[in-house]
Amino acid sequence: MSFGLLAAIAEVLRAIIDGVLGLAKLPRWFRERRDALPEEPFVDVTEEYKVDSDGVRWVKAWMQSAGARAYVHDVCCEDCLPSPVPPDKFPRVAKAGELKLLPAEMRSLSKRKIRDEEFVFKPQYLTPNEPVEFWVSCPLWIEEIELAITMSVRRFCYKKRTFPQWRNVPGPYDPFQFELDYDFR
Repeated sequence: MSFGLLAAIAEVLRAIIDGVLGLAKLPRWFRERRDALPEEPFVDVTEEYKVDSDGVRWVKAWMQSAGARAYVHDVCCEDCLPSPVPPDKFPRVAKAGELKLLPAEMRSLSKRKIRDEEFVFKPQYLTPNEPVEFWVSCPLWIEEIELAITMSVRRFCYKKRTFPQWRNVPGPYDPFQFELDYDFR
């Protein structure tokens, strides 16, 4: 055997060993990546809202995954400004499983129709390119809400993370607000 042939065999063996060592690091990389997930989602409140016959303002909010696919277990309102708010007036997210949290026109629908209804929160997978929209009830005097989102990597996952985020709530236009804020000195 010549020296060139031995050098070529050594290079092939080195490439195989480097490949095996690289593949051995993959499970650790996947584990670290999984533990870092889920990433904080994009959450915001749109300018769209409606006021029902009870005087409750329903604001449309949306969320979208910032990175990889994640499972959203729950969305709720943690706090609001101005505070304190009576417990029966506290902002709530319209959820498919709780009829009393739905807008008045949706309360008479069947559970199956509510699950198919748009803008009602349901636990589901959240993907980076598909925003999920849902209604949030806010009394007219509420200016900001804090939405807390509980997420995990998979549906049945032991590790859940909660992301609280403050958002401004659009309100009805008050034509007299400018005059009230203006100082006539």
